[in-house]
Amino acid sequence: MEKKVLLSASDIAEILGVSKSKAYKIIKEGNENLQKMHKLTIAGKLPVEYFNDIFYSSKNNG
Repeated sequence: MEKKVLLSASDIAEILGVSKSKAYKIIKEGNENLQKMHKLTIAGKLPVEYFNDIFYSSKNNG
């Protein structure tokens, strides 16, 4: 089985323990930020690398 490169709303909801609706909001906000950085995005998906950066990176903890 291949390692995922993109996460869906279902994936994010399961990982974070949130509703699918909240997961879609996270994806939308993440994709908006990626677009501001001139990155290509796919509607309804969020790159695993970006997800890990925003939720697990120590850079965001001050």
